[in-house]
Amino acid sequence: MLVDKTVDELNNDELLVGNIYIGTGQTDNLDEIMEIIKQFRNHYPFVKFHIHSGDKYSLLNDIENGLLDFGVFIREYDKKYYEGIRLNLQNELGLWVSKDHFLADKNVIEATNLKDISLVVAHQAINDGEVPSFISDDQIIGTYDLIENARVIVKHNLASALVINKEDYDPDLKFIHIKNMPQYHWYMIWKKESKTKIQEKFIDYLKQYYE
Repeated sequence: MLVDKTVDELNNDELLVGNIYIGTGQTDNLDEIMEIIKQFRNHYPFVKFHIHSGDKYSLLNDIENGLLDFGVFIREYDKKYYEGIRLNLQNELGLWVSKDHFLADKNVIEATNLKDISLVVAHQAINDGEVPSFISDDQIIGTYDLIENARVIVKHNLASALVINKEDYDPDLKFIHIKNMPQYHWYMIWKKESKTKIQEKFIDYLKQYYE
């Protein structure tokens, strides 16, 4: 992929040719990004976009090594090494339960409702120290990296899952809001170091889009 990414680009005000590589965690919240890409390609139809999925740390490593141009991440980023723009997207932490779970008839619960419930949580949340304090270690029976793995766990009633706003149309699952959870914002980030012409054009477009 690095060979493809470093291929010579032909750039001027009329013509921009090349590739943009964007990394993101597994999320349904990409509509806004797709709209930005669509509008950018209306101006520069010879630019190709490549979307790659992964966990936070593998994506940051790929950005650092030049395999990705941009990353889309939830929560703040390290401004010492990266620049970025806050997107309009935001999510909150909630609970995923199976349709026959005793909480499945509720749309909103208190933190106290989770007491003694077996849970799986994102591996990244544990690494980042972001598991809510009202969740005890004894409640956590496992972790997941891919949201689809959490889906299977919940469907089989092994545990409920703490997830970031996973409201979808799966008839076997229910997303329940937890009161007083913070709102998490999404950011598109890039390295502070020197940028290619095509990266600069996309950054300029991002800044105009969010003015």
